[in-house]
Amino acid sequence: MLEDFGKMDLIADIIETAKSITRFIYTYPPVLNMMKKYTHWKDILLPSSSHAAMNFVALMNLVSVQEDLRTMVTSEEWIESPYSKKPDAVAMANIIVSLPF
Repeated sequence: MLEDFGKMDLIADIIETAKSITRFIYTYPPVLNMMKKYTHWKDILLPSSSHAAMNFVALMNLVSVQEDLRTMVTSEEWIESPYSKKPDAVAMANIIVSLPF
């Protein structure tokens, strides 16, 4: 059933947006450490029994740490970080601070 939801265009777009955020964060250990610091050591990606379930768990976790991520990408620590200048980081930060996140 979750796999069917994931195939709907709107939901597929939301999942891809979430993946772009998590992909950037989890690619760079210093960014991951910063995220954990700002989210009080919460993880976004957790093991799950299926790929579809993992996507929805990740979405729920992103929503639960949304304000923490906003705080992170607007912090002086982030702005001064060399990672914040990467094109993918700029895109990620724009998504995080946007209202429809």
